[in-house]
Amino acid sequence: MAVHSNSTTLPKIDRAAVMRTAWAHYRSSFTRSWRKDAFNRSNFAYCLTCAWQKHREAPMSPSEQHVARVEREIDMLKYKSLRYDIAPMQRRLEAELAALAA
Repeated sequence: MAVHSNSTTLPKIDRAAVMRTAWAHYRSSFTRSWRKDAFNRSNFAYCLTCAWQKHREAPMSPSEQHVARVEREIDMLKYKSLRYDIAPMQRRLEAELAALAA
């Protein structure tokens, strides 16, 4: 198995810290002491996604975080239902991204 190295390496993310964050978010949001529900994978997947995003954005400056969020929102427009006209949303987001880049 070949390992490819490129000049722009991403910083290492502590996976154990990501899992601790995800479990803490899951316990605080989806479990209650008086309710004994079974483990819900989709809820935990959401918590894990949020934890990864939080740890990925941690070394970024606030302006870089804002740019990353806008880019992610533009990327997510393609998954919207066809009943939504995404052209005005995309124009607004691209204008916001251009203003942030300037």
